[in-house]
Amino acid sequence: MTVAALEVELQRKLRGQVHELRLQARGQGLALQGYDPVAYFAEHQPVGGKPDLTASHEGAIYRFASVANRDAFL
Repeated sequence: MTVAALEVELQRKLRGQVHELRLQARGQGLALQGYDPVAYFAEHQPVGGKPDLTASHEGAIYRFASVANRDAFL
């Protein structure tokens, strides 16, 4: 799944829930407001990423809750 497709899927699944994620366009710093994009699918809920566990993709910085999630993203 591409990052763009992941962002669309996250946005679709979170619509109407208490936790709102405003997705930033690629190349504009911190993506997904710091939420872990992998954890949403693994844990079925938004999970904040740690500032020291990051990966960069097309100019956006993604945070992850665990090393395993970061590695799965890469």
